[in-house]
Amino acid sequence: MEIAASPLSIQRQSAEDVPLLALRKQTEVVSFAAAFEASGHAMMIIGDDHVIVAFNSASEKLTGWRSDQALGHRCWEIYHCHGRRNAARGGCLCPLMGRKEHFRSYFKHTFTNSEGKEISVSMSHAPFVSAVCDDGYEIVVAHHDSGRQNTPLTGQELVGMAAHELITPLSVVKGYTTTLLQLGDTLADSEKRRYLHNMERVIGKACKAVDNFLDLYRFDTGYLDLDRQSISLPRLIRRIVTDMQEQTPENVIKFTSSTSVPFVKIDCKRIEQVLANLLVNATKYSPSGSDIEVTLEYARNKNGLRATGADLSVVKPPCLIVSVRDSGIGIPENELEYIFEKFYRVKSGMTRGKSGVGLGLHISKILIEAHGGHIWAKSDVGKGSTFSFSLPADNTDQGWLILLRRS
Repeated sequence: MEIAASPLSIQRQSAEDVPLLALRKQTEVVSFAAAFEASGHAMMIIGDDHVIVAFNSASEKLTGWRSDQALGHRCWEIYHCHGRRNAARGGCLCPLMGRKEHFRSYFKHTFTNSEGKEISVSMSHAPFVSAVCDDGYEIVVAHHDSGRQNTPLTGQELVGMAAHELITPLSVVKGYTTTLLQLGDTLADSEKRRYLHNMERVIGKACKAVDNFLDLYRFDTGYLDLDRQSISLPRLIRRIVTDMQEQTPENVIKFTSSTSVPFVKIDCKRIEQVLANLLVNATKYSPSGSDIEVTLEYARNKNGLRATGADLSVVKPPCLIVSVRDSGIGIPENELEYIFEKFYRVKSGMTRGKSGVGLGLHISKILIEAHGGHIWAKSDVGKGSTFSFSLPADNTDQGWLILLRRS
């Protein structure tokens, strides 16, 4: 099989023979090649025909294939995404067929490595946009799932995963800035503002992804610094709902609260992070025009707690219970127990086109439990989901630094 030209190949030339732009391109090639090879995650680059053109050391370790063996082969020959039978038919069912609505989505997969050992991985892919190579390539990342939920991220893994999540938004921002620089004088002011608003939105998502990875890295060290203050939870929730409503006009977010809700001592920033994450998920998986309901209930005793549907074995009164209810696609019952695990994403075709790495709910769980609360979900497929969390109403100051239990 003919081996495709690698986008990482570098033609050695003297400085006087190479124009300035070519020198910059070679510098980027060298920098990327070094980062690609040093990554702790299995990464490969494939072309439109799925022929592998780059295969790093972590991929060699994961699959048992040497780089010189993998180059020139199609990706499904190594990862057997849907078995050899489908691969022989041109990979027509391959999740990496390059459909744009699936870019940056994650899927679970089990393959057999060169030694005959079955390995479970989470795989993702995204367009590889860079001066390193022409258009039409995709970068594929495989995360080994074995023991991942209980294994802290290393610094190298953190950098690799964060870099992968930033590839697409940075490419989008670069495209907008290039257009503004080249055509700025010919664009109408309204068009310029639209570009700037889109850039702000994309940068916001990128910052959120980086924050999630940094949070996870901090939490994995075993400590979480909470800045607790006694606040009115209804007032905080109203502000969050108002902010989210401005960002998501396609849905109507409603908020109702019990009367005479006591103040609660919490880290406002962290609880806002949890509620914002639940609201983002609700809007992401709900049809346009549907309602999203946020409720706050005060459970003074077991009877009040029982009325909320909370599990009395883990949630203790008195407490405040916040719920976010949507009318979206729902979650299969057999997956509800896993949705708060690190890197877990629901295995459904309806979620494949949605971006995300499976960290938001995991981080939310850590934050709520650090406050002495509990988080859970109930769902009906095709009807919607309800995510709820509790916060102790009588929580006392247990110190600013909370030692998290390593699960």
